[in-house]
Amino acid sequence: MLFQASWIRRDGLTEEAERRLLSILEKFEVPDGVTVHSWVERVDGNGGFGLLEADDAQALAAGFPIFTPYFSFEAVPVVQHADGVAALAAAVAFRDGLS
Repeated sequence: MLFQASWIRRDGLTEEAERRLLSILEKFEVPDGVTVHSWVERVDGNGGFGLLEADDAQALAAGFPIFTPYFSFEAVPVVQHADGVAALAAAVAFRDGLS
């Protein structure tokens, strides 16, 4: 399953907290069962985005809490565009079939 993850920097991070975050990032490894297709940072330094894949959402839950003192996270299940369009077409056809 694909997930679009985003993170926003928490208010009030000090330079000391940023140094601690960098040391954590140096040692961080993507949890087993998670594939990172894209991991990008916002150019304003206030967060980032990732396209992640995992068969079990619990695998994602192993990684995010490491960084919650520094960022707030949102992870949303997503589908490929063609699959989303097919689901929309099926929904429209269902509604069209109702009186």
